[in-house]
Amino acid sequence: MKFSVIIPVYNLEGYIIRCLESFTSQNYHPKDFELVVVNDGSTDGSLKLIEEFKNHFSDYKIEIFTKQNGGLSSTRNFGISKAQGDYIWFVDGDDWVPENSFFKLATYLEQMPNLDILEFDYELALETSNGLEYKYSGNPEAKSETVETGKAFVEAHEYSLGVTVKIYRRDFLLASSCLFLEGKYSEDNLFSLQTILKAENYYKINDVYYYYYQRQNSITKTKTAEHLTKYYDDIFHNMLEMRRITATESLAIQKTIARMNSFFVLLMMLDLFKNKKFQLIKFFGKKLKRENFYPLERVEMNYINKRKFSAFRFIVNTYLKFLNV
Repeated sequence: MKFSVIIPVYNLEGYIIRCLESFTSQNYHPKDFELVVVNDGSTDGSLKLIEEFKNHFSDYKIEIFTKQNGGLSSTRNFGISKAQGDYIWFVDGDDWVPENSFFKLATYLEQMPNLDILEFDYELALETSNGLEYKYSGNPEAKSETVETGKAFVEAHEYSLGVTVKIYRRDFLLASSCLFLEGKYSEDNLFSLQTILKAENYYKINDVYYYYYQRQNSITKTKTAEHLTKYYDDIFHNMLEMRRITATESLAIQKTIARMNSFFVLLMMLDLFKNKKFQLIKFFGKKLKRENFYPLERVEMNYINKRKFSAFRFIVNTYLKFLNV
């Protein structure tokens, strides 16, 4: 069996069928992939919908597991332990994939059978008052010319921190002993870095094989100050770990991670500023200075508004300069 698609589900009754249907509508043999659906203690009608879907599509291998609620990381780790395919694809239950994705990805993997990780691009599916709008969010400059080590790729390019835009060889994942850190937000960040640094055979393509669904309400609009503090504390923890993990790597890798960490800070500060969370701006500003994340590096991702981020970086650096720790 070629692919194991690990799909975590928690209270996604309004979205999960769209996700599942994007796989059963693939032009790919049903016996060549499995859907490992892990219900993380949902309290809505998600499980019933999934079971009905499985009964309707009996030709497909759809494995349903239910566990006590433990968060996204524990759900993905559980899915890894149950996967049987040669390759693992992590897909969130409110996202979906384009038609013929399996066939096209399988073609790449057959041409490069020793790949540990295959990375690709994605589009944001933005929820608007006029319906869904799609926006390319990949990095066209980050493209492999040949199969190389993960470290070599990071030295030359910004890589995607998301795990949903990568296909992992299952034997590689098991041998690497990499698991998602449980109890943390943005757990993709560390897992992506740890696995890419261990990959001997890495390849990045610019084709879009993933639709990332983005709802209108951001976390800063829907969460309390307590939740926000936890959310950004976890991101801050990831930044510290990413810097620690790469402390003995090449200067080029350290520079890449420094730029990515600066990008996280700018996103965090911009989000907090837009939503007038001034106390949290001061709180995290002091933490940034104490841990030597100031001044922020220039952000060079090709898919962002560079002028906007450059101006905001100047504002944040000026604010941090005069902030008393």
